[in-house]
Amino acid sequence: GVFMPIRPDLQQPISWAMTSQMSEGKFDKATVEARRAYLGTNACVETEKVVKEGMKVVEMTGIFMILASGMVLGFLVNLFYLKCTRNAGKVEKKTDAPAEPMADGESATVEVTLHNF
Repeated sequence: GVFMPIRPDLQQPISWAMTSQMSEGKFDKATVEARRAYLGTNACVETEKVVKEGMKVVEMTGIFMILASGMVLGFLVNLFYLKCTRNAGKVEKKTDAPAEPMADGESATVEVTLHNF
C-alpha cells in the first residue's frame, strides 16, 4: 500500500483516484520497478512448485512400531504394578482359637501377616 499524510478534505478523492488507477493496473509496473530499485534482485531462481503427496503407510511403519512398543510396555508396567500392590496393606489373621469361648486361664495363638507385596 501507499502511505502518506493527506488532508481530511482530500482523503476521499485521492482514495478514489488511487483505487481507479490500481484497478487499471497502472501501479503494477511501478511496484515492480520499486522492488527492483529498493529491494534488489532475488538471487533465487523461481522453479515450478512440486506438490508432494502425503506419506504412505509403509513410510510410517517406524512411528507405528514405536507407538505399539510404548503401549505394550505401559500395559506390562501397569500389570506389574497391579500385581505388586494387590495385597499391599491387607492384614491376614490366622488363629488357632477354638470356636467355643475359652475359660479363664486358657490362651490361643494369633498370627498376623502384613502383605507388602
